[in-house]
Amino acid sequence: MSNNKRVRLSISQKIDLLDQNATGQLNQTDLGEWAMKKFNLDQPLAQQTISNILKNAETLYSNVNVVKNSKSLKTTRYPQLDDEVEKFVADMNNSNLPVNRDSILRYVRHIAQVKCRIPGKEISFSSGWLTKLFKRIGVRSRPMHGESASVDISSENIQNELRKIEELLEPYDPVDIMNFDETGLYYQQPPRRTICSESLGGLKKSKTRLTVGLLCNSDGSYKGHPVVIGQHKSPKCFKTRANLLSMTAIGKKHEVVYHYSTNAWMTNEIFTAYVKKLDVAFGRQNRRIALLLDNASVHKIKIPLNNIKLIFLPANTTSKLQALDAGIIANFKAHFRAQQYDRALCLYISKKLDNLDVYKMDQAQAMFFLANAWLKVNPETIKNCWQHTKILAFKEKTICDFEPVEYPTSALPLEEEIVAELNGMIPDLPGNFNNEVTDVSQLNLEADESDMIVCYTANTTNNEETAEG
Repeated sequence: MSNNKRVRLSISQKIDLLDQNATGQLNQTDLGEWAMKKFNLDQPLAQQTISNILKNAETLYSNVNVVKNSKSLKTTRYPQLDDEVEKFVADMNNSNLPVNRDSILRYVRHIAQVKCRIPGKEISFSSGWLTKLFKRIGVRSRPMHGESASVDISSENIQNELRKIEELLEPYDPVDIMNFDETGLYYQQPPRRTICSESLGGLKKSKTRLTVGLLCNSDGSYKGHPVVIGQHKSPKCFKTRANLLSMTAIGKKHEVVYHYSTNAWMTNEIFTAYVKKLDVAFGRQNRRIALLLDNASVHKIKIPLNNIKLIFLPANTTSKLQALDAGIIANFKAHFRAQQYDRALCLYISKKLDNLDVYKMDQAQAMFFLANAWLKVNPETIKNCWQHTKILAFKEKTICDFEPVEYPTSALPLEEEIVAELNGMIPDLPGNFNNEVTDVSQLNLEADESDMIVCYTANTTNNEETAEG
């Protein structure tokens, strides 16, 4: 009995094999060897298998749009339903309207009965049936991010505002253009989704939060210390964990700027004090900064600034125009959650806490984690998020709009003083044996480096031969 295992290729692999065969370079045996290397098979593809694939070429090519990883061409009994659902999902996506599985099931039942005239008991319309339909048309459930779909930055009013912002940003180098924004951090919150074999009840969501303000420039070369706002001036954990606090709120790499307010939100007083210190710090560095902000009332400060220009983005556009909202804050929070989950796992393994408490931490620990998370945000990530907003695209356009420099096609005449100076250096030039050259006009100034080296070597060789002779 043969030990060879039957090999089944996916539709896309069969199409690749047909394309390779169409080149006419390989016979069927060679195609078997080619398939083994191409698809990482344990053995060459059998000649009979290849023959069957070649015979079904027309059918395979006609079904090239089916799911690529499928290994058979089994089709649905009612392909018109697939088409209707695919069109429905596309229409909803194009309108930026969310649609879930339940909505699609309701719609497909209606279409099956009213438009396709399919008998009621022909299709189960079960969850499994819908999952297979999703696989056939290439869609799946995904979260919707941010509020960018609600923004139309192409409107005339917003375009006028953007032109004004470009005029304000024009004098500044990209490294001196910065963005500041706040985000809420629920630092004791457990994961919202879980892997399970059956339905589980959720945990109570923690409402304990900090407000974190982040500042960065457009190329990621500058990241300001995070501004952290809590509810209390001096939480108990600051006293009981003074050593940890010295690594966060006070010290060194993990420094944060701590403030407090009644509801742990940013206030005009806190923001004013923060920007005032920034203004002094940038003044010491002789830097002039353009600071992009959303138009929240807490950002409207009344004190004069010498080194910072506050520039406010149009209302309701920050989800598309603000770099921190374009992925920087999300990346920062991902680094924070990674530390939180690592800590929870360690506590679970060591059995130091009740399982329900493994995600809880005090404010000092949270401040350490968030400071560390901000350090881990890569400058390249920051740069990419700025580029995604295209708010500085006019800077790149300005660079590209420069007229190319035209260089002279022939040598320019030398000034008399330079000629005299060069002539004085000629006797000491390497390779100028027997003072063969006395004037700069005799030098071939357009000879490339390799010509000069060959020339020098040849002269040296000739003189050595003369000396030996």
